Amino acid sequence: MIKHFIFPLLLLVSIKAEAHFEFSPISISLTTTGKSSHSIAQVINRSNEAVPIIVKVTQRKLLENGQEDRPDTSEVTAFPNQFLLSPKETKTIKISWQGEEKIATEQAYRIIVEEVPIVFTAKNQDRGAVRIMINYVGSIYVNSDATEPNLKLEKVESLSEDKKKLSLLFSNDGSAHAILKSPSIELIAKSVGNLAEKKITLDKTQLVLVEGKNVLAKSKLRINIVRPQDLQGYDSFEWKFSYDK
Repeated sequence: MIKHFIFPLLLLVSIKAEAHFEFSPISISLTTTGKSSHSIAQVINRSNEAVPIIVKVTQRKLLENGQEDRPDTSEVTAFPNQFLLSPKETKTIKISWQGEEKIATEQAYRIIVEEVPIVFTAKNQDRGAVRIMINYVGSIYVNSDATEPNLKLEKVESLSEDKKKLSLLFSNDGSAHAILKSPSIELIAKSVGNLAEKKITLDKTQLVLVEGKNVLAKSKLRINIVRPQDLQGYDSFEWKFSYDK
């Protein structure tokens, strides 16, 4: 359990400039055994104020709607996980794998480095109070063997509740995460009623919500995009999909 910091000298002071710190690297790769089952990260205080810090590691589970579930974990640890970062100080954090030696699929985690929320109250009560809070959210990936993504565009469909949108369902049934870099999608709209079959390639502006998205191993991600004007009235599609691996 994370204990609360008590900094009595900081609780009632004049409002000052917001403290500033940096965390790096923002993405960490670990293996389950050997030297690379540990890694080092740094928290750097660039300011002239002391900064109380808490570090937490959670699981990272991608939900189909793009949100994340972040349950607690003991498989990856960060030490120290709480400290007072002095002005201009750099603190080293050790990130370690504590789980099984063999895992079939890459495991994803979040490392969250945040300033402890402290309310700085002005001497003049009419000025109110300022709540200062800074945090970094990084990625941790853990592997035991060679892993590889297998990302597919599983489904393209019209949204019944919003005819101006198309729903793209991506599925990664591989053993590693995949980044949707420079996605290319060609749609073949099947003929319906008076509308003949039509083929179009979505351009970068139409795929702006897709570009750069991360699909974790054994996960699905649904992204709704604006329906191209040329595809109004179509409900059934075939497609060709590729991306830069």
